[in-house]
Amino acid sequence: PIPERACQTRWVGDRAIAMVRERDLARPFFLKMSFVDPHDPYDPPARFVELIDRERIPAPIRTDDAGVLGVVHRLRANRFVGNHADLTDAQWIDLRQHYLASLAFLDEQVGRLLAYLDEAGLADDTAILFFSDHGDMMGDHGLPTKGAWHFDACCRVPMILTVPGQLGGRVVGQIVTNLDVFPTVLALAGVPCAVPIEGESLLPLSVGESLDRPDAALVESYGSYGDEYGPFRARSVMTPEARLTRFEDGHGLLFDLAEDPDETVSLYDRPDQQGLRCRLQGTMLDLITRQSVHLPRRHKHPIGGH
Repeated sequence: PIPERACQTRWVGDRAIAMVRERDLARPFFLKMSFVDPHDPYDPPARFVELIDRERIPAPIRTDDAGVLGVVHRLRANRFVGNHADLTDAQWIDLRQHYLASLAFLDEQVGRLLAYLDEAGLADDTAILFFSDHGDMMGDHGLPTKGAWHFDACCRVPMILTVPGQLGGRVVGQIVTNLDVFPTVLALAGVPCAVPIEGESLLPLSVGESLDRPDAALVESYGSYGDEYGPFRARSVMTPEARLTRFEDGHGLLFDLAEDPDETVSLYDRPDQQGLRCRLQGTMLDLITRQSVHLPRRHKHPIGGH
């Protein structure tokens, strides 16, 4: 096994603490502490694996719904996705154990940084934003990692914001996205931005206000794992109540999240659900229109080789 001190996650934690310790004390600082973990091949130090009780790990979500299975079947034409098609629940649970252990490893590093901020007298003078770039399917519907399938497991991520002097301990129900991170950091620093950007500062939410925009998120994929077209090019709109995905090949998925939070039954082709589908298509068009300003090309790196 790789010694813990040689693991990238530990190195990131060490360097983050060193950066704060060695900074210019006469100036404010900005630190981005970016971990690759939890990420395949899910190889954390053994002591973190031992922390995770396999008996408490849920098996992947499965369904026999034809609409969902049809999309999954088309996705498996991709070699990377197809290579995971025959994994058993027991194998996925093993991967989940190591994924959760990787999270525990990461969590320890964040805790070390927070402890140092407290020790250095900076805890009450430092804003902290914790978030992730994506989730991980971990075998739900037989799918790995993340991609153009846009299920909840790969799109919903944590977002925790703490700002000195503002009320904490609140859970905000309004949908936010990672596009809101950059304008939030600018607002915290008091720095104006003269170019068009997507997203809004989240600081109003930290004082009990709301954002004046649709309570929905637009998710776009322009390719995954070397495939650019068909089911690997998709747009989704997500609201607290429902999720609609439309693929380039003409297929789609529609879920009533209030009744089906695990996204096991697609309503996309159900005649009695066309009203919901049309409303979400309208929301999708609204969000696409709102981003129609001069912005960098979204498909600059379309093949999603990562």
